[in-house]
Amino acid sequence: TGQAIMIHTDYKAYFGSDQGKAPVFRKINISDVICRHAGQAVRLSGLPEQPIEDLLLERVTLVADEGLSCAGVKNLQLTDLVVVPTAVP
Repeated sequence: TGQAIMIHTDYKAYFGSDQGKAPVFRKINISDVICRHAGQAVRLSGLPEQPIEDLLLERVTLVADEGLSCAGVKNLQLTDLVVVPTAVP
């Protein structure tokens, strides 16, 4: 199974665009989410030159094999986030 929540901007497709600029992902709110069977709870992956900005995860409960991975994110707010691991270390 995949990720319960995934924002993945490190795909480099913008290099082929006529402007050659990385896309902007900001002011994203995700709330009132329940997921009971995921491989990974959350994967957030922005670009070093254009991080994901101002992301709020609020009232989120996730049951997953793996927890949260985060890279290239600026101003992440976690409010009432519960991650229940199902995999044994």
